[in-house]
Amino acid sequence: MISSVGESVEGLLMSRNKNTAVKGQNTPSNEEYLALYQAAGQLRAQKPWDTLGAGDLVGVRDPETGVTGYCGLLGQMGEYFALHVYLGGEGMDAYRALVDAGDDLEGEPSQLNLMLAGRSQKNLVVDFSDAAEVSPVDKARVKRLGLSIREKCAWPVFMRNDPCFEHRDLDCREVRFLTTAIREVLSVTARVRDDGLVLPEPFLTEKVLVRVPVYEDGVLVWKDVIEVLETSSVPESDPLSESDRGALEGMPVRELYLELAHTILPAIIKARESDRGMLTRMLIATDGRSGKILGFYMFEPGEFPGGAVRQVASMLKTLGFIPSRLVMNDRWLFAAVGNAVPALRSSLALSTRMEASEDAFLAISQFMLGKHQGT
Repeated sequence: MISSVGESVEGLLMSRNKNTAVKGQNTPSNEEYLALYQAAGQLRAQKPWDTLGAGDLVGVRDPETGVTGYCGLLGQMGEYFALHVYLGGEGMDAYRALVDAGDDLEGEPSQLNLMLAGRSQKNLVVDFSDAAEVSPVDKARVKRLGLSIREKCAWPVFMRNDPCFEHRDLDCREVRFLTTAIREVLSVTARVRDDGLVLPEPFLTEKVLVRVPVYEDGVLVWKDVIEVLETSSVPESDPLSESDRGALEGMPVRELYLELAHTILPAIIKARESDRGMLTRMLIATDGRSGKILGFYMFEPGEFPGGAVRQVASMLKTLGFIPSRLVMNDRWLFAAVGNAVPALRSSLALSTRMEASEDAFLAISQFMLGKHQGT
């Protein structure tokens, strides 16, 4: 197992410097941005979060790609105002994971689970901030468009999120789709408020109202369709080699409460300032009783999920025995390991509460953030 955090961070930085270049994006035109800012202004002024609850979703089909964006509003608490558009089944699954991670009935939500879910989102976002919190780039864009924003918490900020990446600005197609999504959400909200339209409860019925574009006599019109919420396909890990499987099945079982946590570290890594920053997905193996970090592994870009089970096997082979209790926080990894190595099934357990792993995650995160700020 890896024993030096410093050595592993240096190696990761060196390897990722070769792979962090961001391809050029299609820059939105001033006309496209102006339409988006105007739609965002209507969103902030009409306050649809006063009508729709935090658990309500409205689907909007992208006329250009056919992807469904599941639109959720935040602002019911009067503190943070935003529209999040979760993209397709992958975006919807990541949103569910975030809700589950924050809904811990046993106490404070797990930070490593929140980080994993929060940094796995796939969505488009518009949120509203005070002028002091807005970047110079956004302020320059507003000035270039000839707009004036004077109200508190009314500056719209737009972004695209992808798993294990720093958020980025929208490209021209995303600007157009987010503009459309805002308009359709406002249209549905007005019908809920004024006409008594009842939306399906998505997490109880698994259904959602989707606004679908249809051409009638050459004219684009929008219609309501009730659809089942999309889900993404279950990712697959590469199969273990016969030698790895044989080695694990031949190892003795010894008394050890081992926590194996899957999470994402908060440090953003980039080779150049113009690159899109990347975040590190990792496994942390911790003695659940003593709190000692027994090992960890940082995945390279594209290595997860294919190499996930293989790395679990490598960590256990280095340990030299099967722990009597092997607790995981990731439901998918729990199932993948159990399917790949039947000899481990009697030791496996799934839990959202892993106190030793929480402490280990905090220690490694603080080191990584310090290391990153020092480079």
